[in-house]
Amino acid sequence: VPLIEEGWLDHSVTAKVLDEYLQPMLNEEVDTLVLACTHYPLLLPLLQSLYHRRLQLIDSASTCARQVASLLDMNGLRSNQPAAESSLRLCLTDDVDSSRLLIDRFLGEIMHTLEQVRVEDL
Repeated sequence: VPLIEEGWLDHSVTAKVLDEYLQPMLNEEVDTLVLACTHYPLLLPLLQSLYHRRLQLIDSASTCARQVASLLDMNGLRSNQPAAESSLRLCLTDDVDSSRLLIDRFLGEIMHTLEQVRVEDL
């Protein structure tokens, strides 16, 4: 996670750390890896380049998003507003400026605003 937050998504150090953690599993012939942390999907391109022939990679964020969309549809709660016109308001207890780069990395082109809040105000 610290390497991802540092922006080292395709750095050689990140590749070495991945190999250190994954090699024992690969030695045991594990064939599927679930990316079960909010940060890990950002490593998907690097993981695919390193292990695409040895591991099936499952992005839990995409799987979760599809499930949420399905539940919203089943309950008639999905917005009819086009995604291009939508925006997201994020309230953070952390410092907005120090979080901006990481959040931009996660959200890409999605329109969003960041606002710092205090826990006692929630």
